[in-house]
Amino acid sequence: YTTFSVATQVRNKTEDGHNKSIFVNATAFGKGGEVIAQYFHKGSRIVVHGEVNDLTAWTGQQDNQAHAGLSIAVTGFDFVDTKAES
Repeated sequence: YTTFSVATQVRNKTEDGHNKSIFVNATAFGKGGEVIAQYFHKGSRIVVHGEVNDLTAWTGQQDNQAHAGLSIAVTGFDFVDTKAES
């Protein structure tokens, strides 16, 4: 198996006007996990399909802000190739 995080931007903006990102922790098993571990690297684009395993909430010790976490089991995925055109 392999574990990784996927970031996605949502339409809501933070109080300072920046785009808000959500990070999803994903676990892929079997052949799918092997393929992701071999070809997926930080900064790569991927579409992940999965089932929710866990949803957590906590208050940060340093920033005293509310945080949430989402964990999924990967049931499918597609690499998204975005090569720049010359």
